Amino acid sequence: MASKRPFRSLLFMFVVLLAGVSAFQYTTDGVITWHRQPLESLEQLVVDVGERLERTGDFPFTLPGGEQTESAPTVDPAGGETAPATYRDAGESDESRFELVGQVTEVIDGDSVEIQVDGSTYTVRLFGIDTPEHGQSHGNVAARALSRKLDRRQVGVNIEDIDSYGRLVGTVYYRGENVNLSMVAEGHGWWYRQYAPANHALRDAEAAAREAGRGLWAAPAPVAPWEWRRRN
Repeated sequence: MASKRPFRSLLFMFVVLLAGVSAFQYTTDGVITWHRQPLESLEQLVVDVGERLERTGDFPFTLPGGEQTESAPTVDPAGGETAPATYRDAGESDESRFELVGQVTEVIDGDSVEIQVDGSTYTVRLFGIDTPEHGQSHGNVAARALSRKLDRRQVGVNIEDIDSYGRLVGTVYYRGENVNLSMVAEGHGWWYRQYAPANHALRDAEAAAREAGRGLWAAPAPVAPWEWRRRN
């Protein structure tokens, strides 16, 4: 019981202080208004959170260590979960963790973009995925999907390689979203296992998209881009 006395004393002093402030303001002003500012601050916080939800469509779930997880999955009205809206990594606002940060000035196709960095332009091929080519079924759909995600956006890139065409090959992030992964999860491309054999996240995303019949997997027998290129 003795350990509770300091807390009770502090609580009593706090209540007396609030009562004193209220009595003083009522005596001098004839009205009590000191409590309005804290309430207004709380109201503004609620508004800010609501605007973020409306603007981004998601709210970051935080683990005890502070690391953000994937955003909540959307729900198919017919039942079951669809692809998660975004795939997030911790520290999404920390540009120092990216090897390249710049603005997407052109979306070339479903897996390639041009990024401008301090006046220089770099072509970036999305690592570990392969989307249908222009002229191939779903090719234009994939390109439009990537354009909606990245066109004129400020992005970060973690570079994995430089290919034989001189393009940077990397994982592209926008506001913490792993765009490579989301393109495959939404059914706009294949896991490019030849170049990313150990990427189990891409493997699982493709398997889930196939199972759900999302995007290009709605077709009965979609042709892989590498096979289409070989034929053409």
